[in-house]
Amino acid sequence: MALNPGATLTCRLFPGLASDLRLPSDLAEPREEPVLLPYRGIQEATSTLVVPKGYRLAEPVESSQETLWGSVQLEVRQNPSTGEITARVKVTTLQNLGRDGTDLKKHLDLVRSAIQAQVTLAKVDA
Repeated sequence: MALNPGATLTCRLFPGLASDLRLPSDLAEPREEPVLLPYRGIQEATSTLVVPKGYRLAEPVESSQETLWGSVQLEVRQNPSTGEITARVKVTTLQNLGRDGTDLKKHLDLVRSAIQAQVTLAKVDA
């Protein structure tokens, strides 16, 4: 967590997840061969963060976006009784035999953005 001396803390939700989603810079468009992704299906990750005393989740997060390659959902909630934050990311990747790399790039950008997401914790006024 990065401490801002003022009133906030910022932390990554999934610091242990690799975000090594690279595409070759010379990805031809339109492609002559279809693109096949190695991890089709549903992948889900959950992260629990213990919130330091005197802080709360500044704003809950809920997003769901779809492309021709699948969907990416991100949800961040704080348990009011324990104060813990639970973050869930769910990536559904379909078998798309498309030859246009634009939507594939968009899908991978959505995945990368979700697993690199950060939240802000706000200081609670005493």
